Amino acid sequence: MILQTSDIKDIGKLIETDKLEMTYNTPGWYVLYVLFMVMVIFVLYRLISNWKNNKYRRDAIIRIKKANTIYEVNVTLKIVALKSYGRTDVANLSSEAWVEFLNSKSKV
Repeated sequence: MILQTSDIKDIGKLIETDKLEMTYNTPGWYVLYVLFMVMVIFVLYRLISNWKNNKYRRDAIIRIKKANTIYEVNVTLKIVALKSYGRTDVANLSSEAWVEFLNSKSKV
């Protein structure tokens, strides 16, 4: 059915609702705010923790850039491998076994 303009006049006066105020005073917003803050604190904690745990890598990069000989680079790689893979797996490696270990752990 199609309404004509004369039909609309017969509807009568429109009843409007009172204005609704938008406030953030409900408990749900406080819960959401607390959850958001906990998430932000957790992410910051993880970022700082990862940054601290990777200090040996940053130090190794600096040492390798300053290295004058292959021996110094090899010692730095051994220190990083000891930190990353543990003393039991790395400490007894030398010559060919050390090279094979480096090749197996490096990305091509």
